[in-house]
Amino acid sequence: MRVSIKKSQSLRNHKISRVLIYSINFLTLICFLAILSITPLLSKNTEDPKNKKTSQSSKTLNKSNASDSKNSPKSDKLSDKESEKEAKKNDALTRKTEILTKVLKYGTSLERKAGLMEIEKLPKEFSDTLKPLIMESLEKEKEATMRSAFIRVLGSLEIAEGNEEIYKALGEENEDLARQAVASLKKINPENGWEKVLARLKTEDLTKNSNLTVSLVEALAELKGGEGAADFLESKLKENFNSPEIRSQIALYMGKKKIKNSEITLQKIAFNKDESLSLRNYSINSLGKIDSKSSIPKLRELIDELRNQPTGSDSRKNQLLKIYSLGALVDLGAEGVFEEIVEFTRDDDSFVRFRAIQFLAETKREEAKEILEYKSMRDPSPKIIKYAKDTLEKWDEETPKVDEKMEEDAKAVD
Repeated sequence: MRVSIKKSQSLRNHKISRVLIYSINFLTLICFLAILSITPLLSKNTEDPKNKKTSQSSKTLNKSNASDSKNSPKSDKLSDKESEKEAKKNDALTRKTEILTKVLKYGTSLERKAGLMEIEKLPKEFSDTLKPLIMESLEKEKEATMRSAFIRVLGSLEIAEGNEEIYKALGEENEDLARQAVASLKKINPENGWEKVLARLKTEDLTKNSNLTVSLVEALAELKGGEGAADFLESKLKENFNSPEIRSQIALYMGKKKIKNSEITLQKIAFNKDESLSLRNYSINSLGKIDSKSSIPKLRELIDELRNQPTGSDSRKNQLLKIYSLGALVDLGAEGVFEEIVEFTRDDDSFVRFRAIQFLAETKREEAKEILEYKSMRDPSPKIIKYAKDTLEKWDEETPKVDEKMEEDAKAVD
């Protein structure tokens, strides 16, 4: 009995020591790569004593000959210093690239993952030299999380030669790997990439909500040529037995890709009380994006109906529907909407205020700017203050359109 206990303790200690060794090796690699990264920066703050002497003698010469002080000798010395710094920087990056090459060839999974992250930080001229090795390593790799790391790098470095490997990963049963493939495709945005995404989407069960299915629909909204999936997606949008979350993403797709033929389908959903709140809101949002002028009377009618309803348990739901309806009317250029949105900037609900302020920012009107200036200094929600400040700083730039990302931001409001 004692022997077996000693054996188990010995095995446990052996495992712990192995983990510690791997951890120390991993941390050593990270530290070494970090040192290589900051070497060029350190070189900027160090000065050769000889250079100091040269500098002092240069000053003496300048005193004796003022006319030469602004001419070529000084500029030559400056350019020499800059060249030396650049040479040191390139030397450090070259050594780092050589080490990363060995890490990809011989390192553990943890080391190679860390190495890939470092490769993503390299200047293009250095990361390009590693592309063939990245491709070769990916083709040989079997482990899913390691393949996912390689697929990520294909996207971040925009390695178009790796499209076939990305398509292969897109078809994998492992959802995390497939989602990474979708993310990389969005960055590379290859010709006809949307067709591969649509093919994978058609294999998914749209009655169930899943992160992969959502990412596939989002990708179709962003990839060039993605409007080619409109007929299939509209047919799934009409099927009310499909997941409300998936249908909501499809409704957003229609607005992003400006699928005008989806107008009737979106109207039926937007003004149907039996549909989910998010699906109705996103359908209303997309009606504005596709310039559905025929929706203006129905949107006004909905706003009047919501305004006349008594305050109760559905109060916030009604507020959101009203806000989205007003936002759609703004997109459609309807008259008299601005004043109603201003009204919502005074609402006690921080979510409602946040959404109203976002729509105001889109109008680019001077009155909107005045409200944002006030909100940037005074509002119960710190996130609204921050949003107002950020928007004012970029006032002369194009204001991003309200979309599902802003919905996520708004949910985070205090």
